[in-house]
Amino acid sequence: MSYIKTFSKIVLRSVGFKMKKKAYQWLITEEGYIDIADSSGQNLHLTAREIFNVEFKGKKNIREIDVEKPSSILTTVSFSRYPVRCILLVSTIQEKIPLSAKNNYSIASCKIIAEKDGSRSDISTAFDKGLDHLLFDKVWYPFAPEDTEHIRQIFKRVGISGTGPMNLGQYVLLCRSMIEGLDFELETSPLDFESWLKGTRLLKVKEEKNPFFNGKLLPYQQDGFEWLSIINQENIGCILADQMGLGKTVQVIRLLTEIFLKFEDAQCLIVAPSTLLENWRREFLKFAPAIPVLLHRGADRPALKKEFMPYTIILVSYDTVLRDFTLFQMFEWHVVILDEAQAIKNPAAKRTRIIKSLERKVSIAVTGTPMENRLTDLWSIMDFANSGLLGSMRGFLSKFPEGIESAKKLEPMISPLILRRTIDQVALDLPDKIEIPLPLEMDEQMAEDYELVREAALAKYGEISAKLASIGLLRLFCTIPESASQSLGIDFKFNWECSPKALLLHQILEEVFAFSEKALIFTSYTKSIDKLKEYIAASFSYCWIGVIDGRLPVEERVPLVESFNKLNRPGVLIMNPRAAGSGLNITGGNHVIHFNPEWNPAVEDQATARAYRIGQKRKVTVHRFFYINTLEEIIVERLERKRKISATAIVGTDEIDKTTSQDIIRALNISPVRGRELENGRNTSENS
Repeated sequence: MSYIKTFSKIVLRSVGFKMKKKAYQWLITEEGYIDIADSSGQNLHLTAREIFNVEFKGKKNIREIDVEKPSSILTTVSFSRYPVRCILLVSTIQEKIPLSAKNNYSIASCKIIAEKDGSRSDISTAFDKGLDHLLFDKVWYPFAPEDTEHIRQIFKRVGISGTGPMNLGQYVLLCRSMIEGLDFELETSPLDFESWLKGTRLLKVKEEKNPFFNGKLLPYQQDGFEWLSIINQENIGCILADQMGLGKTVQVIRLLTEIFLKFEDAQCLIVAPSTLLENWRREFLKFAPAIPVLLHRGADRPALKKEFMPYTIILVSYDTVLRDFTLFQMFEWHVVILDEAQAIKNPAAKRTRIIKSLERKVSIAVTGTPMENRLTDLWSIMDFANSGLLGSMRGFLSKFPEGIESAKKLEPMISPLILRRTIDQVALDLPDKIEIPLPLEMDEQMAEDYELVREAALAKYGEISAKLASIGLLRLFCTIPESASQSLGIDFKFNWECSPKALLLHQILEEVFAFSEKALIFTSYTKSIDKLKEYIAASFSYCWIGVIDGRLPVEERVPLVESFNKLNRPGVLIMNPRAAGSGLNITGGNHVIHFNPEWNPAVEDQATARAYRIGQKRKVTVHRFFYINTLEEIIVERLERKRKISATAIVGTDEIDKTTSQDIIRALNISPVRGRELENGRNTSENS
C-alpha cells in the first residue's frame, strides 16, 4: 500500500511540473534591471544568484519556469561573471536644515553607489527594494554580496532601514561605525555654516517663549540654541566653538532654561576655570534668575549628595571636580558642560580622565580653540563630547596621523558636531563694538593678601586726605600684587602668573592668536606693563610685542604703531592709557583688553577708541578685567553710572581726589574675604 502511495506521488509531481510550465519573457525594466514577466504580465524580481545560475551554470529553471539564457534573448546586453563593487556614500546636507521642526530634520543623506572602472551609478532604489544586480553601460553585473551585507550591517547599527536622509544622532552612530571598521565613503566638505544659517532662518518658525529666560537672543544665537536643542534631544554631545565675543555662555544658558522647563528635576553640571565661575553666576542672575544655581567652592562647600538636590545648576572649577570626584560620580547628570574645554586636551591627565568618567546624557564642550596644537587635542575634547566616536587614541592616530591630509579626512566626520562661527560670518547681527565685562574672583590666598594690604594701608594712611594713597595701593595690588606688598613692607609670596587675571589673559590671547589677530592691552602701571611684556614673551614666543608708555619718546610712538598696524602675524601692544590714549590710530588690533579699570570713563573710552575708530575694518571686542568684592568692582560700578549719565561727556578729571567721597569709602571697605563669607552664607541658607 505504501509503495502505491509513493509511486502516485512521484507521478503527480511529474505531471504537476509539466502543468506548472509557464510562458515567460526576459525584459529590462525602466529602472535598468533584468526581470522575468510571466504569462499574466506579472514581473518576478529575480536575484543575482538566479540569473547567474541560468546564464553561467547551465540551470534551465527559475521558480518552476523553464527558461533559456537571458543573453540569447537580450542580445544587446552582455553578462559579467564578476560582481560590481557597492559603496555606501554619505553626504552632509549643506543647506535648509529645518532646525525648528524639532522631530523632522536631517543633517546628512546616504545613498548606494555601484562603481565600475571609475564610473558610478546610483543604485539606491534597487538596494531599498532588495535587488542585488544592475545593468551598467549595457552590461549586467551582480552586486558583491560581501558589500551588500556590509552595508546592511551598517544600516542595522545606525538604526535606519534604507537610503535617504538621517538625523544627527544617526550620523554620529554612522561615524562611530566607520571608526569601528564598518567602512563607508564621505563625499562632502565641512558644513558651510553660512549656508546652514541662511537655510535655518528661511525655515524658522516663531520662537517659543520660555518663562525662565530673561533676554532676547540675536538671530545667530537663536540658531545656536536650536542646534544645542537637537544635541540635547538626541542625547549626544557637541563642541560649541564660536569665536570669542559671540555669546557662547548665553546660548548655553538658553538651552539650560529649556531643560529646566521640561525636566524640572534634571541636574546640570558646569565645569569652568575658577576665574570664570563668577561670570557664569552673574550671567545666570541676569538671564535666568529663577533657576537655582549652586557655586560649589570653598572650605565649607557641600559634601553630601542630598545637599545638591535643591539646585538645577552646579558651578564648579576643574580643580574642585578632582578633589570632590567621588561626590560628583554619584550623579547621573542630564548635561555636563565644560567651559574652556581645552583644559582637557591632554588625554592622559588625571583631570581629563575624571571628567570623562562622569555619568551624563549630554556633553557640551565650550571652547574657542578646539584644536590648539595637535589633532589629539581635538580627539580628547571630542572623546568627552561623544565617547568612542573617534575610537581609541591609538586607533585614532593610526587612522589620522598628524598632518593636513588627516585633518581634511577627519573634518567632515565631526563638522556637524562642532558649531564654529566667526565674527565675520555673523557680522550683520553684531554691533561694531562688542563689550565683555569679565568679573574675576580672587582665590582664598589672594583674598587674604588683599585684606592684609587693605588693613595695612588704612593703618599707614589714616587721615581722610591720605585715604587716596590707600586706594592707589589697592589698585596696584589688583594689577601687580607684589608691588603693593613691597610698598607696605608686607612679606608674603604670591605667584602672579597663577592670578586670575594672568590666567584669563592667557586664555584670551590664545584665541586671539589662533585667528592671527592682534590685541591692545591697557594697564595703568609701569611695573604691570613690564610684567605683562615678560609674561607674554615667555608664553607666546611667536608673538610680536610693543610697549607704549611714558618711557617711550613721543617721536617713536607713531612708527611703532605703524609697524603694529602692518604686522601680518599675532601681536600685542601693551600701553598706558594716558600715554597712548589719544592721538594714535591703532586699527591694526581689533581686541582691546583693559587689564585694570580706570576711575574716569573718558580715559578708558579714549583708550578703546585707539582701535574702535574710522579705518577699523573688523568688529572690535573690548574685554574689561576686574576683581569682584574689591575696590575694582566699585570702580566699574562708578564707570557704568557715569556712562549712563552721559555717554559722551567727560565726567570729572583724571585725578582720584576729585571722585565722590562715597565711592572712596565703599572702595576702602569692600573686602574679598567678607565677600566669600557672604557667598558661602547665602549657599548655606538656601541649602537649609
